[in-house]
Amino acid sequence: MSDRFEEFDLFNAVVISNEEMEANGRFVKISRITYSDPRVLRLASVLKGQHEQSLSMANTTIFFKGVAILPIIKTGTETEIVLITEFRATTGKVILGLPAGLLDKNETPEIAALRELKEETGYIGTLISVSPIIYNDSWMSSANMHLVVVEVDASLPQNQNPIPKPDAGEFIVLHTVNVRNLREFMIEFEAKGGSFTSDLEHLVCGIEIGGMMRARG
Repeated sequence: MSDRFEEFDLFNAVVISNEEMEANGRFVKISRITYSDPRVLRLASVLKGQHEQSLSMANTTIFFKGVAILPIIKTGTETEIVLITEFRATTGKVILGLPAGLLDKNETPEIAALRELKEETGYIGTLISVSPIIYNDSWMSSANMHLVVVEVDASLPQNQNPIPKPDAGEFIVLHTVNVRNLREFMIEFEAKGGSFTSDLEHLVCGIEIGGMMRARG
């Protein structure tokens, strides 16, 4: 397993305020979240909060389509998964999960997945499969995505020392974790105060159930 940290610590990010907006209902609440990102927080004593960012989030009907990418690296007999961590203001926590993003206008899930993979991790991959549209939390919203499985050839020169190029304001830490150590890695990450996405938990449960079924013959 390897982690790639920049000159910031994601756990330094903090939510400053969470203000409920008007027109909230029983099941839907809209809040304006003001937070400082990891790099700004480090300079807060100098900048005096002038670089605080304001973000509006809503748990409401969502029409955007996204992709979550499952990047698989095979090295000999070992298999690793590429994960990322980001501070998510809506949760107030650093979140571990799969690389993901929204589709640009007129973009296919396949193209979006390879683009997001390159931007968020620096890796160049080859498509293996694309799921149909799946719903993240259909009981609460219409948020949806495609799960795109991608294989990363670690022997390629461009994948030897990948350099992420996230969008401005994004702070991402890259992790490559052996599939056999995923649960342990998640437990250790949670003990540090972080949390993880539901798709990552589902992935690990699937791996564990598959192992149990193989053990039973």
